[in-house]
Amino acid sequence: MPSVRSHTDKRVIKTRRAIKQALLMLLEDHDLADITPADVAEAALISKKTFFVHYSSVSEVIEELENESVEDLSLILGEGDLLSDRIRLAQALSLARDTFSDTTSQLGRLFRSRARNDLLDKMRGLVEEKLRSGIQEGEVRLSYATEFVAGGMVSVCKRWFSSDDEATPEEVADIVSSIAAGGIGSTKTDV
Repeated sequence: MPSVRSHTDKRVIKTRRAIKQALLMLLEDHDLADITPADVAEAALISKKTFFVHYSSVSEVIEELENESVEDLSLILGEGDLLSDRIRLAQALSLARDTFSDTTSQLGRLFRSRARNDLLDKMRGLVEEKLRSGIQEGEVRLSYATEFVAGGMVSVCKRWFSSDDEATPEEVADIVSSIAAGGIGSTKTDV
């Protein structure tokens, strides 16, 4: 029976990296649904059998890429309440935009790929989680408000990251935090 190699084995790391890079390259020109394990294996210069040693499907590779990207974004956003600290929010937005604009970074390549909608959904979930961190259990209206605000924040960032808009990170942070704080704050009053 063959031994199972650790994920820290350099050959495993190199092969998995090659598979991910190949998939990112293929996503530049193809829809995810049209990419097969054989396509990824060929682009990664490995056999189809080797692909299946590491992943059960192309979807599993994309899931891992998205999860790694969301982890990277979480590190960029940091801990604590970004909305009340506009300077920190501006710094996080600037760093995020630089990362998303980087044509060589995994996060930037995935953001520009045809598979970015799932990534954006995961980003929205991360932002919503960060916004909800201070909400008490049972605050239903506030829960809906954070979902609404998280979606809006991701939408604004998506537009800003994807455009040549010359708004500064400070300006975008001011817009986002003002609207978000007003939106969340407005749910605390009874209708």
